[in-house]
Amino acid sequence: MAIRYEADGGRTGGKVGLLSWPAADASSSQEHRVLLCVSCRVGIRPDDGIRLHFWRTHRVKGEALRQIVDYSYAAEPIANPHTVPLPTDGSPQIEQLLAIDGFSCSDCRFLTTSRKLIRVHRSQAGHDHTTSCRGSNSGWNEVRLQTLSPRSYARYWVVEQGHAGTASLDAAGSTSTSSQHILNERLASYEARLATELAEVRRTVAIIRAVGSPSCASLRL
Repeated sequence: MAIRYEADGGRTGGKVGLLSWPAADASSSQEHRVLLCVSCRVGIRPDDGIRLHFWRTHRVKGEALRQIVDYSYAAEPIANPHTVPLPTDGSPQIEQLLAIDGFSCSDCRFLTTSRKLIRVHRSQAGHDHTTSCRGSNSGWNEVRLQTLSPRSYARYWVVEQGHAGTASLDAAGSTSTSSQHILNERLASYEARLATELAEVRRTVAIIRAVGSPSCASLRL
């Protein structure tokens, strides 16, 4: 799957970029496009979501905010990162998004960054029985995950470990390689991990308190 990142060409002062990838349906020419906040490294909801994010999070206003909104209009159609179909599991890592350590259930497509939550899932989904039958010690695999949305809106997919494969297009359309300062990368990843784990702890509590055993599909976090 070819995933491309297009910089803003200086039109917003480097505040946003555009991430795009083809639809999973091979017979379709549709392309999914999501606006990214370069600083936060997350997808931004179109329309009012753009204004709210840059005003509340970055205190951007006036002409600077108008430039971002105008760029989003020129880039349409852009999708909602909370609902857009995700890149397929096993895709190359997108260097413009944070990569997070996580866990993948061995019996279904349940993904999480919380070791506690993967254990809760295995128990409530009835997978503990298959683990004992196979003689496995855990019933899950350690993987690298990425998401377009943070915290409670997080939807993950598995990426190739240690491999960044995003083509980056500058304003002239030429391919370039972006470099990240190692310390900044580690700090940003650590901060994102803390925020994600806090959100998932809250969801773990909610799942434990829920009545009944949710299906695997409903537990895809």
